[in-house]
Amino acid sequence: MPSNWKVSTDLFREIAKIVLGIVLAIVPLALWVAWSEMVFVIILAVGAVAMILILAVSETEPEVEQNRPKQVNKVTATELIAEMHRLMPFTFHHRRLDDPRLRRKFAALRALMRRPDA
Repeated sequence: MPSNWKVSTDLFREIAKIVLGIVLAIVPLALWVAWSEMVFVIILAVGAVAMILILAVSETEPEVEQNRPKQVNKVTATELIAEMHRLMPFTFHHRRLDDPRLRRKFAALRALMRRPDA
């Protein structure tokens, strides 16, 4: 169970990222309606500071330990894409899920992804 300190820190990080993201979303509109050169420079500086802060908040987050399986399948993206195009060339989305041909093709893809390393 996480401590209150960790929960509040995580909550602060999320709120900070949301607020800074809203600031970054508003900056282009504010630049567009800036009525003087000085206001333009101030808005530009606020946007730059917001970008630096959001990067700092994002980069200083602790890494979350994920439960990953020990053995990872070594099917490369190129092999998987080639097999997908061989089995179902751009037409699989027109088939119903209970179609036997589509089920066989998906089974072949699952077998490719589960194959033991050579």
